[in-house]
Amino acid sequence: MAIAELTLPGKLVMSKKVSAFLAFCSLIGLVVLMMIWAKFSAVLVSHPATSGYFMLSALFFGVIVYHAMMHPGMLSKIMSSTPLRFLGKISYSFYLIHILTLQFIPHLFPKISSVSGVVGVYFFIFTLCVFLSSLNYLYFERPYFNGGLLSFFRMKRG
Repeated sequence: MAIAELTLPGKLVMSKKVSAFLAFCSLIGLVVLMMIWAKFSAVLVSHPATSGYFMLSALFFGVIVYHAMMHPGMLSKIMSSTPLRFLGKISYSFYLIHILTLQFIPHLFPKISSVSGVVGVYFFIFTLCVFLSSLNYLYFERPYFNGGLLSFFRMKRG
């Protein structure tokens, strides 16, 4: 039985088994990086040479996404689900809005010391970011890309 092969840019040929193995190793790498983050986040944030940590996270996640897109399966079905596609559409708005909400919203809550309280606040912030990003996408981004921002403000004549 022949192993299905995948051709990458640069004429590198990778078998489906090798791709799956790399994706599995990347998943393990992401879990290890999350465990390191849980234990040493204060040190990682304060240390100026943490770019390697974030680059590894992005690389591991990229390998997993690449495998999911190239080999149909459960992961590719999850990645192409309607909620994640919607989050992809509003991702730029989310990127712009999340910084502001993370700066201002936590100060509205009293000091929280429990893990469940912190998770609740961040869930609220995430939900608020999705809501505000959706509004920004629907009322500014999409009209701009569908004909320019000026066409959004023009009144229709009857």
